[in-house]
Amino acid sequence: MEPFSVVLEDVGKSFGATSVFKHVSLEAKWGEAVAVLGPSGAGKTTLLRIVGTLDNPTEGSVEVGGVYINKLGRSELAELRWSCLGFSFQEPLLLPDITALENVLLPCIPRMNSSKLKEFRQKALKLLEILGLSDRAFFKPHQLSVGQKKRVDLARALINDPKILIVDEPTTNLDVESAQIIEGILRKQIENGFTLFLTTHRDQNLLSMASTKIELTKYKGD
Repeated sequence: MEPFSVVLEDVGKSFGATSVFKHVSLEAKWGEAVAVLGPSGAGKTTLLRIVGTLDNPTEGSVEVGGVYINKLGRSELAELRWSCLGFSFQEPLLLPDITALENVLLPCIPRMNSSKLKEFRQKALKLLEILGLSDRAFFKPHQLSVGQKKRVDLARALINDPKILIVDEPTTNLDVESAQIIEGILRKQIENGFTLFLTTHRDQNLLSMASTKIELTKYKGD
């Protein structure tokens, strides 16, 4: 198995007696992109959260980089996320009272000592520059457009150089400039050999990146 592959075997998720999906199996190798498709309520975001170790499957197993996440404790999962996972949410979860730069740096806090502060700060500024936000680094979220917030959220997902990047509806409802910038960054991640998981409402530019497409349907029972 190649490093940082993701393997789902017969994965299902239920909330109480309600099943969201069942029997999802796939293998995404290093450098591949997987698009998770389906109608609203089919569990696309839930599946991404499971891949990103933010949620647990009700059944089946998930292997990330050769490690079965079902068997890991909280601290081990946190270390796995830092070492190889980045997650950009459908709705950017930015803290309102700190700047864009500080929001990007949030995942670094547990590892940020005086010797690392300058390094992480320079890296965060570089990511904001790549994403066209150099002039917004010291703005707070309420001073940013929707597209700019989404780019800050993506910068935060990239701050740890993730081998597996998970993006939930990265271009939905965005202005053309923001969508094009984000699409360019995602393509670059794939070209550099990283693994990408994404959901999209049929953005053809995003779908063209995906070598694997998983179509979820609303679960109707066995």
